[in-house]
Amino acid sequence: MSRYRQDPEGDGPGSDRPGLPGSELVFSREPAAEAENVDRMLRDRLSVAEHPTTQAGWTRRTFLRNGLLAMVGAISAGIAVPVARYFVDPALREPDAQWVAIATIDSIPTGVPTRVEYVKRTRDAWRRMTSRFTAWVLTKDGEEFVVYGPDCTHLGCAYRWEESKQRFLCPCHTGVFDIDGNVVSGPPPRPLDRFDVRIVNGEIEIGKLNKM
Repeated sequence: MSRYRQDPEGDGPGSDRPGLPGSELVFSREPAAEAENVDRMLRDRLSVAEHPTTQAGWTRRTFLRNGLLAMVGAISAGIAVPVARYFVDPALREPDAQWVAIATIDSIPTGVPTRVEYVKRTRDAWRRMTSRFTAWVLTKDGEEFVVYGPDCTHLGCAYRWEESKQRFLCPCHTGVFDIDGNVVSGPPPRPLDRFDVRIVNGEIEIGKLNKM
C-alpha cells in the first residue's frame, strides 16, 4: 500500500532531490501484521455472508423444529389413544350381565320339565357372536319357574328327562337326578346348576348360571 506527502520545500532551483517542482513523493509500506489483519477481516465478512449462523438464527430454527415435533407428537397421541382404547378396553372390561328370554310362561306345561332352545348374543372382547343354547324349565304351579343348566355336573354331558321314571338321566356315566335337580345316584358331585330367573311381560328370562 502506497501513500505520498507534499514536501513543503519543493524542488526549487538548487535542490539536489529529484522530483516534481514544489512536491515530494514519499513511498512507504504498511507493516505486514496490519495487512494480515485486513485480509482476515475480509475473509471473516465473506464467511458470515455465505453462512449466516448467528445465535439468533439458530434459536429461531430450533424453536421451529421443536414446535413442529410437539405438533406431530400431539396429533400422534390423539390418534393412538382412541385406537388403543378400541382394542384394549373391550378385552379388559367385564362382560355385562345379560338377561335372555327363552320361552313364554304359557309354553311350559305344569309339572313337566321342558327342554327349550334359545339364542344368546355374546361379546368376546370386541367381537359379537350369536349362539344357540338349551336349558330345562320346570314349573309346578305356573307361577314359579326353575331353569336348569343343560349339562351334567359330573363331566358336562347332556342329560334328558325320563318321564316314565320321573328322573333326569345322564347316559354317559349313569348319573341320575330327581325332578328338583338333586343327585339320586351315580358320580355327579352336586345338583344340577340353576339360572337366575325372572318373568318380564309373560316371558321367562334367565341370567347368570349358578352352581348349586
